[in-house]
Amino acid sequence: MLNNRKSVNFNPFSGIIMTVITLVMIYFIFKGLFALASWIMPVLAIATLFINYHVYLDFGKFIRNLFMDNWVLGIGAVLLSIMLMPFLIVYLFSKALLLKKFDNSKAESFWNTKKNDIPDDEYVDFEEVEDDEAVRIELPPIDPKVKRSEDNSYDEFFK
Repeated sequence: MLNNRKSVNFNPFSGIIMTVITLVMIYFIFKGLFALASWIMPVLAIATLFINYHVYLDFGKFIRNLFMDNWVLGIGAVLLSIMLMPFLIVYLFSKALLLKKFDNSKAESFWNTKKNDIPDDEYVDFEEVEDDEAVRIELPPIDPKVKRSEDNSYDEFFK
């Protein structure tokens, strides 16, 4: 009986073609997202100012600190911020929304609203829990035969 398996010819150029097609698809997706973000950028920039203008101040401080620490990184961050301005505005808008939501949830939390309303001069009922007996852990004895080597470089850190 003959072997009926068909051999598969793998063309090495098919991998390259698939890579190029994938990169082209990523490019067009990025281009579409950039166009969409460019259209909504002015509205989001103004809305961010009304929601939490500190987001812009914090980003400015971040860029200033980059310049102070490493001016090359600072220039790179400014150039990337200019080139990717629509995505930066979307990021700052989402950060402002999250900070506002965080502040609102913090204001509504249990500790800030004092739902219990227990006066400070009254004590709260409690039950004292006593330990029956302390648990003692048996450790193996220390082996005195183990000696540290004399050429231990770790000891040099403490000199």
